[in-house]
Amino acid sequence: MYNINLLEVKEFIIKVDSEIWKTKLTGIDEKKISRSGDEIFGELVFEILRGRSTGSGILNKRCEVYFNIGNAKYFFEGRSFSAGNKIIVMKQSEIYEDRRAEIRLDTPLLPAVIKEKGVFRPKNINANVLNLSSKGAKIATDIQLDLNAKYIIETILDRRNFSAIFKIMYMEEREKGYAYGIMFEEIGEKEQKHLKEYLSELKGEEFSDYYKFF
Repeated sequence: MYNINLLEVKEFIIKVDSEIWKTKLTGIDEKKISRSGDEIFGELVFEILRGRSTGSGILNKRCEVYFNIGNAKYFFEGRSFSAGNKIIVMKQSEIYEDRRAEIRLDTPLLPAVIKEKGVFRPKNINANVLNLSSKGAKIATDIQLDLNAKYIIETILDRRNFSAIFKIMYMEEREKGYAYGIMFEEIGEKEQKHLKEYLSELKGEEFSDYYKFF
């Protein structure tokens, strides 16, 4: 947990699906937030600084909000609502330091199976891949995983089998289940090739501006 005054941060990048906006935080309504220690949760209002407006608006979509303090990068997650040049974010997660080697890309629904490594007859744990990069992913499960264990993830990337050994970098509790940031530790040569091809297709030109911010 980080003691950060969000009102003192100059700029934020809000990512919703494949859309990116550079914004500033314009207000925190004390009546619409809750506090847990140094963290605040609830409604944050952002104004778009540069780029297109949200057009017809965003209605209750998952979003990620990124910002920098010095050389350190941070992010939090929530649900977004918008109209015109304002984006309202219902902050639902704590603030995390972004230690990812590269920004992950949102994926379409990717069901996966997770097995604990080194366990005799490990049980299959159902999961969903939420976003993905060449170094790791964010996954969601209904049950809590052992943060100190290593796991194998198996899924399908564009009709091709993919598996990798990973370790858990962080966990967050959700209203239903758990989400984890994971880092791949072992990937076969064939799987690496499939992953690279899948990410190239997923990235597309719409993400070119996104990477300029980081």
